[in-house]
Amino acid sequence: MQRGNGWQGCAERPEAATVYYDRWGAIATDESNGAFGAAEWFARKDNAERKALKECRKNRGIDCAIKFTYTNECVSVITGARMNYFQSSVSDQAAISHGLRRCQKDDSDCKVFYVGCSLPRKGI
Repeated sequence: MQRGNGWQGCAERPEAATVYYDRWGAIATDESNGAFGAAEWFARKDNAERKALKECRKNRGIDCAIKFTYTNECVSVITGARMNYFQSSVSDQAAISHGLRRCQKDDSDCKVFYVGCSLPRKGI
């Protein structure tokens, strides 16, 4: 019979792996009247899309449709003179700079309209 810690006393215990939970975001617009809705930090894609549509309708949208869905990242909406640019990236600043660069390449009067993030949430 073994007494004491034995071989287990010498070995380090493995640390539990860190768990991250996905987070979703979505953007909805009504192109006929410019209504806009966004949702961030949702655990499920369908809930994020539903919330974005609800926000778009709340902002007087009638024909709201999902224009962009993202997970575990940030997104920017850049408005140009001719069109809107949706850009996702690892941070809000990266999404803005990449979006502005795209807009300035093909358009004019580029402005940041929206930026939001749905980054993964660390589990307990």
